[in-house]
Amino acid sequence: MARPHSLIFLTILPALACNDDVMISNINSPPVAEILSPGDDAAPFQLGDTIAFDGLVEDKQDAPRALIATWLSNIDGALYEDVPSSTGWVEFATNTLSEGSHVITLQAMDSAGEFAEDYVTIQITRSNDGPTVQIEHPANGDIFEQGARVTFTANAADPDEEDTPDSLSAVWQSDLDGMLCNDPPDTSGALRCDAAALSLGMHIISVAVNDDLGVEGSDQVVVIIEEPDEPPLVAIRTPTSGESLLNTVAYFQAEVSDDRDRADELSLEWSSDVDGVFNWDPASSSGFVEFTTWLSVGDHEITLTVTDSKGQTAQDLIQITTLDGGDWDTDGDGYTPNQNDCDDGDAAVHPGVPEVCDGIDNDCDGTADNDDATDALTWYQDRDGDGYGDGATSATACTQPTGYVSDSSDCDDSSATSSPAGTEVCNGVDDDCDGVVDEDDAADVLTWYRDADSDGYGNPTVSTVACSQPSGFVGTASATDCDDSDASAYPGATEYCDGVDNDCDGTVDPSSSVDASTWYRDSDADRYGVDGVTTVDCSTPSGYAASGGDCDDRDSSINPGATESCNDVDDDCDGDINEGMGDGYEPNDSYPGTDLGSMDGDGYCIYYYGYISGSADVQSISGTIHEPNDVDYYLFETTDDVIDCLDETGYGIQVTLNSIPSGHDYVLELWHVDTGALVASSDNAGSASESLSYTGTYSFTSDSDDGGEYAVVVYANPSSGYGCSSYNLSVTVW
Repeated sequence: MARPHSLIFLTILPALACNDDVMISNINSPPVAEILSPGDDAAPFQLGDTIAFDGLVEDKQDAPRALIATWLSNIDGALYEDVPSSTGWVEFATNTLSEGSHVITLQAMDSAGEFAEDYVTIQITRSNDGPTVQIEHPANGDIFEQGARVTFTANAADPDEEDTPDSLSAVWQSDLDGMLCNDPPDTSGALRCDAAALSLGMHIISVAVNDDLGVEGSDQVVVIIEEPDEPPLVAIRTPTSGESLLNTVAYFQAEVSDDRDRADELSLEWSSDVDGVFNWDPASSSGFVEFTTWLSVGDHEITLTVTDSKGQTAQDLIQITTLDGGDWDTDGDGYTPNQNDCDDGDAAVHPGVPEVCDGIDNDCDGTADNDDATDALTWYQDRDGDGYGDGATSATACTQPTGYVSDSSDCDDSSATSSPAGTEVCNGVDDDCDGVVDEDDAADVLTWYRDADSDGYGNPTVSTVACSQPSGFVGTASATDCDDSDASAYPGATEYCDGVDNDCDGTVDPSSSVDASTWYRDSDADRYGVDGVTTVDCSTPSGYAASGGDCDDRDSSINPGATESCNDVDDDCDGDINEGMGDGYEPNDSYPGTDLGSMDGDGYCIYYYGYISGSADVQSISGTIHEPNDVDYYLFETTDDVIDCLDETGYGIQVTLNSIPSGHDYVLELWHVDTGALVASSDNAGSASESLSYTGTYSFTSDSDDGGEYAVVVYANPSSGYGCSSYNLSVTVW
């Protein structure tokens, strides 16, 4: 709407003393501005859309092109300024408006500085395509042994420029073991989860990522966790350990088996510490293996190594000796093979010859190039294998012994990282052998973060550098405390309803707080809710109550705290209707009910004259139908107590039911108890009274006329309900 910022007024100047003329002055009026499009009812625009704005300005004093038109936004400020066309038309387009609700203003100002404005409100929103995630390892169906560490990796991405991969939340879950990891992706979108205790069975492993709008992407893979594989079983049957063979051809026999692999699928390797590996023949399907082979003369440690498909190995070994029959001295050095000549083809090799470093066992002591060789060298022990030896521990040998080097300058030969060529690191050791331990310039010097509240988590903004942990500081992995002045607030702490972000997840008092209360949906606001509709929260949610048990949440007068009234409704939600209403239980509520006694019409008999009629018997009583299944019973007998005469007129019964509660339909019935017959009934729907009558004939006995026993029955018609007020019943017999 155009809004001028000046008033047009008319000034009449009083007549001057010498002049009666009146001067009329027309003061400048402000311009007029109007936004033509878009309108207030325009649909929201997407972030980055090009939006065209059109408007019209005019002024009574100035031409349109003498005006200045300015477009402004309450969020982005000044947008565009221009001179209108000759017709007053102004327009511009932009695609740079920020996300949010913009109040766009068109302002027109004339040459006198007067201005007018018009406004329109538009919405700028951004789309959200949602993140994606793909599991890269392991492959679907991969099998792992129980207890093995399983590393899951995935790659997450989000097409929205606003959502970088490391801003996504991520959760790894197993359908058997629940949540496994919840670390977010790194800046490249890489995800990793290490699980070392997956239970036995087939797991559906899923990873779900969510952006800041809650849109989710997920992927899953199936892995199988099996019991650990047991190693194979192996036994060399022939020859036996300690056995000596009289010739150089040996016969071998063994048995192998495995808990998973077939015997003929196992890998077998026979080796001798003298001759090396000498056979690879597989076993039969029953696990039996046998063969013959040539072995050199001497003492052998024979090893049979069995390997299954999982790489599990088992070994059996025996000690045997192979002998030849030679007693001659082939090389003429005075020693035969049976006299310990270890090379009967070389006269320079036999027992007693000085050992020299030539790769030959000169003295036949079983070792070539012994340490006592006349030309042996000095070597220094290098226990840590870093190429530098311990000057205090040396040995002489012809060739470099395993674990020895020619250098003797190692300052700590128990650590491979400590040597003159070592790199100093934070480990309490002089790694570079310069006499100083853990210098400040160590390659892996650590950053520590202040833990002022001693809760095990540090302030990420307060740090120091040192090789070892300073007092009152924690490592980088724990530099996530959101309040280092409160020891009860740290990542992983238990969340309570206390107004504090205890677990540092950015949310105060979530519904997952351990002491959060259960609330019940209370649609009728009677402070009682429905048991089946609940929520958990730290404070009372709108439309919920602290107590449940409401059996009708549409009616605020019905709840567990209400008072029961006589209205055919369970007002107090205890499962009973109208309890405590009316007269409660009555004796007539179950058969035989109330006994009205004998009703004989008061007749009598005079000898010779016969029966003399008397007046009618009348009994009145009140009762109540106080619940749906209530049935009232009233019993009486019709007996004419006369002797030696008969009442030939018989008897009559009149039953009247009055004061039936308004709006209810009661049924009145008369039953002849002796025969079980319904002799009369009355049911007038909507009537306040019911009435029935019946006449009968006495049957003669020795001392009386007996009409039999009758029952009056009163109950409510099921289709009409019942009332809590009493009715009146009258029974007349004549």
